[in-house]
Amino acid sequence: MPIEKKVAEIENLVGGLDTFVSESEIDDSATPDCENVIPTGRGAIETRPGRTAHGGEIIDIADVQIHNMDSVDANGTWSGVGGATNVAANTTYKKEGSAGIYFDITATSTGPYITNNTMTPVDLSVYEDTGKIRAWIYFSSVVNLTAVYLYWGSVANNWWLRNPSVDYLGGSLSVGWNLMEFDWATATKNGTPDSSATDEVSVYLHYAGAGGAAADSFCVVDDIRMYTSTTIAGQGIYTYITATDVEELIIVGGVLYKKTTNTWTEITGGNFSTTARVCAAQVGSRLYFADGATALCYYNGTNIVTTGVASAPLPSFLIFYNRRLYCNDVNNPDRYYFGGAIDPTTGAATNTGNFGSGTPYWAGYAGFGLGKEVVGFGKL
Repeated sequence: MPIEKKVAEIENLVGGLDTFVSESEIDDSATPDCENVIPTGRGAIETRPGRTAHGGEIIDIADVQIHNMDSVDANGTWSGVGGATNVAANTTYKKEGSAGIYFDITATSTGPYITNNTMTPVDLSVYEDTGKIRAWIYFSSVVNLTAVYLYWGSVANNWWLRNPSVDYLGGSLSVGWNLMEFDWATATKNGTPDSSATDEVSVYLHYAGAGGAAADSFCVVDDIRMYTSTTIAGQGIYTYITATDVEELIIVGGVLYKKTTNTWTEITGGNFSTTARVCAAQVGSRLYFADGATALCYYNGTNIVTTGVASAPLPSFLIFYNRRLYCNDVNNPDRYYFGGAIDPTTGAATNTGNFGSGTPYWAGYAGFGLGKEVVGFGKL
């Protein structure tokens, strides 16, 4: 017996076209092949912001770089102790910047480490007992390696110590790059270190047993940074795509940030609700945002602007489709709106934020007076 098809129709369109009916057929009990959509709690589907996962992610925002590890002696001097030899900047083994600090490990040694007690003092006082330090560490071998110790503080034997035996996600130490995390809240304190003038850092490798380190072992340390200790729920994670780059963006606490290397930099020009999930859709050179509380705006690669946004509704979700931006309106929940189209000749997004019915390339809305709430968009 043939399966009955369900047909969805869009009627009562107001705008550049007099009539418009779009039919999509889906088998009963079948899941449509949808792009850039997520299920909602009410069984609908709606756009996935920025083409990537959205709010609910947990992030840390980098705050202070303690040492970039690009040079042995450009910021204090790194030296090897206890079986750490041939300390040098290495441009092949690096994770951030131009180099990492490399050192060979003498076979059978049990406690090789590198130390720097002449670096420029760094003020970490606002993170004392709450922050966490992360460092990238490369191991050529993990035979007999049981833990990584990080000492930080001020000279004259005044320091904090944290010695994890796993990486920052709780995984076992492994050959290759490991992102290590050193929690200040659980660190051991010795003497009276001054967190406002941290000028000494040591990275110590602990090997168990008489065997010690394996022969021909080496290690590289790169990019030591202080992070905020409190993880923050992101309101949305997005990508902004250009001809030459894919930028990573996130909204936290109503503020838009752009990722540059390991640091999240605030984007100025506007703010969003501090609690709502923020949807996004890129239309040409504009990444539009909607949170149901903030006037429609977009990121242009530099800052947040409203240039060219006119007669716009107040949307809580939106989608890019067929050269246009489509969105709902929280004040008219039974309508959906569409902006002007991308210029078919130049590709310019100039009119895409204009929802006036008389604008170039036309705009408009549909679904008024039917009493049915628009709860999401999807591409079938």
